Amino acid sequence: MLDTHRQLPMLLTLLADTQQPARQAVRLPGGYILRAMTKADIARCAQLYVAAYPRDIVADLAEAEAEMAATEAGDYGLLALTLSCLVEEEGEPVAALMTVEPAPWPDTPSGPFIIELFTHPVHRRRGLGRAALLWTAQAAQAQGKHTLALRVDAQNAAALRLYTALGFVRWP
Repeated sequence: MLDTHRQLPMLLTLLADTQQPARQAVRLPGGYILRAMTKADIARCAQLYVAAYPRDIVADLAEAEAEMAATEAGDYGLLALTLSCLVEEEGEPVAALMTVEPAPWPDTPSGPFIIELFTHPVHRRRGLGRAALLWTAQAAQAQGKHTLALRVDAQNAAALRLYTALGFVRWP
């Protein structure tokens, strides 16, 4: 039965010129490593994915594994591993950013599109998401990509502050 009381999020599409964030230094707290994502990392992100999201978004590990498999299969666009990254602590994923190119939706700008940025709750507020975004902007800039885009829930004030600080603006 459809829950008619649950309000669907209003998603905003944001776009950034890669030059602004690409000029900023990528800084991580001690003990963290940030690197390009590999194909093998996609499945490893399922545990992180289920930990990062509330149960009304990702119910359990099986759902998270299905989402990661769909991402790998290209259901959300071709995953650009050279524009996707993983933050690890002691070899375990604690934050991930996944970028596709192009996005498969007609109402998105052309170019690299960030489909996921998620951080384990224990590791939030340490600058890991910011570092991942900066790393991706630098990688995109190095590949001659001039923009990065993403979608965000209009009610997610913390994410909006981060994206705005990095030069993302509403599109169109």
